[in-house]
Amino acid sequence: MSAMLTDLTEMSCANADPELFYPDGPVAERRLATKAAKAICATCPVREQCLRVALATDEAHGIWGAKTADERRRMAGKPTTTWRPR
Repeated sequence: MSAMLTDLTEMSCANADPELFYPDGPVAERRLATKAAKAICATCPVREQCLRVALATDEAHGIWGAKTADERRRMAGKPTTTWRPR
């Protein structure tokens, strides 16, 4: 199986702001961007294919297939890298 997205024209994110999918800045801004990106992914006809690509290539950054990097790491049984205060 190829780990490539074959039809980029079908991607819901094609015309979206790429920064939504690679959130940076203060926590509140990252949460808003993540929520917006996931909303776009939720309507995407290639969401599952996108997620498979991210998992197959061990993509370490961004929102892919409506999953954050930490969510993908958990799916793959790997430790997450996000630090959370106790």
